[in-house]
Amino acid sequence: MSYRPDKAEKMELEVPETARNAVRAAYRHSLNSGFKVLIVDRGKLVEVSPDFRRKEIRPVASLTKIGKGKTYKITRPAER
Repeated sequence: MSYRPDKAEKMELEVPETARNAVRAAYRHSLNSGFKVLIVDRGKLVEVSPDFRRKEIRPVASLTKIGKGKTYKITRPAER
């Protein structure tokens, strides 16, 4: 199989939708299996239970745009 730039570009354009669908499926599967999930909603970390009850855990830092070719160090926030 030979490399085709047009096919590779098409596949790259499909990645965001494929990832979005995978995350949604994992979210539903986890809740349907009786597990809790963590999400970020309106700047807060929220725990969602299988019965869809929501519990705010804590505020989260604002999002950081990831740039191509950049390196980021993730650190643990200071204890409260």
